[in-house]
Amino acid sequence: MVYHSILFKNADYLSQQEALLTTAPEFFADLNLDPVIETITHGREEYDLKPFFYTVLTDKNTILYRHEIMQDIEKPALLHAIHAFVFNIRLMRQSLTQSNRMYYPYQKERLFLEAVEIYCRCLTALSDHFSEIDLQSQGLLTFYDYLQQYLGSESFTGLSAKTKQLIENLSAIKYAVLIRGDCVSVCYPGPETDYSAEVEQTFQKFRQAAVKDYRIIYPENLDMNHIEAQILEKVAKLYPEIFGEVS
Repeated sequence: MVYHSILFKNADYLSQQEALLTTAPEFFADLNLDPVIETITHGREEYDLKPFFYTVLTDKNTILYRHEIMQDIEKPALLHAIHAFVFNIRLMRQSLTQSNRMYYPYQKERLFLEAVEIYCRCLTALSDHFSEIDLQSQGLLTFYDYLQQYLGSESFTGLSAKTKQLIENLSAIKYAVLIRGDCVSVCYPGPETDYSAEVEQTFQKFRQAAVKDYRIIYPENLDMNHIEAQILEKVAKLYPEIFGEVS
């Protein structure tokens, strides 16, 4: 079996006979279907789903093909796996969008790398979930077969391994920032004592029952200022091989 689409069984029907409508048919207003479709697609505008609802299927096999898939999706485990996949794909797109709008090259590259990592991870997770579910529909079975072949391909395994290695290398980077007045320098970290355990032990005797947490949670802002960017550039000079591989 060759996989074509999760919505269309036959590739010829998909490419030649099926022209998706971009506007609602006239009978939608008569049947008051417009608000129904608006509700279904609300919050999912990025997927441009409305044409699939506007277009009436005329092929019996395609209708049965979709019905079988929907019967599979009624299984809670499968629905959960699909929701998780969609959530992670949205995170991937967010990382790509953030990468495109960033100004500093190293930050753009790190966000792009994060998007690739999410992509590899969520595809692998989807395949793992599918392996534990008794799929019955031809559409999902052929998709699962296609997914397994792709995950086992040299292109994907190479991409996944390389991405994992780059992230591990970046996570292992350690550096020290020295600030003297308006001068900031970056160097390799020297031997430093971790006083956190000693501080906790010292104040342990003053510890009482649970008290109100007065810590302030600051909103996460990915935009770097010019000082942070200069620090990052200096770190890149300390570890040219790692940053060179990312680039």
